[in-house]
Amino acid sequence: MIKAARKTKDSAGNRDKVFGSRLRQRRMFLGLSQQQLGDSVGMTFQQIQKYEHGTNKMSAARLVDFSRVLGVPVSYFYAGVSDIGEKTPKALMVSDVSQASLDEDPMLKKESTQLLKYYYEIDDEELRKSVQKLVRQMAEQSGKGKK
Repeated sequence: MIKAARKTKDSAGNRDKVFGSRLRQRRMFLGLSQQQLGDSVGMTFQQIQKYEHGTNKMSAARLVDFSRVLGVPVSYFYAGVSDIGEKTPKALMVSDVSQASLDEDPMLKKESTQLLKYYYEIDDEELRKSVQKLVRQMAEQSGKGKK
């Protein structure tokens, strides 16, 4: 008989996977390594890796530390979490997206994060608009963009 893995009340869950995905996304957008982020909050890169994979739970204090270093509000980490309580302010209830949908979310992929990072490194606003137009036209020609 095969036993299922025991889930304790301290086990990481779906919320922690969302927090970890958001942590990784922002870290990569800023061009930080796991080591650099870990150093800035006083922990090892291995611990950052565990948080990013949703293996370990993140405390509220850690979310505050990460928010400060990554330059985002704490609410940034709650995107995709709809079960954080009925009394939660609407500003924190960002999405009703399931974890399965988040796993396939193109905005959480490395290539998307890199593309956004490079896009915002373009100082010229007109050039950025031209890039948007070009990408939209390419998507339309491939049949996937809205016309």
